[in-house]
Amino acid sequence: MDGVAIGMLSEGEIDANLALFHDDVADEETWKGLESRRRSLRIMGNFCKGCENCLDACASGALSVVDGKARVDEETCILCGYCAASCPEFIIRVV
Repeated sequence: MDGVAIGMLSEGEIDANLALFHDDVADEETWKGLESRRRSLRIMGNFCKGCENCLDACASGALSVVDGKARVDEETCILCGYCAASCPEFIIRVV
């Protein structure tokens, strides 16, 4: 393993990652359940300042700014998370 993705959302994810790092073995049943959950991009619009940094970071063109707030086209979004990393307000999350 070469890297770690920070941003786990449940105790199950924490436990699975700890077991993986400790034992160097992934429990297939646990990971299958975790990976089967449908994820989506969430933007906390009340805090968006419309800076458009996320638009520049989105290679799939899934983001736009409408009425000064970032919006996502969920059918186009590939959930890469680059937009979240580019947001100076930290209001974009893949959940």
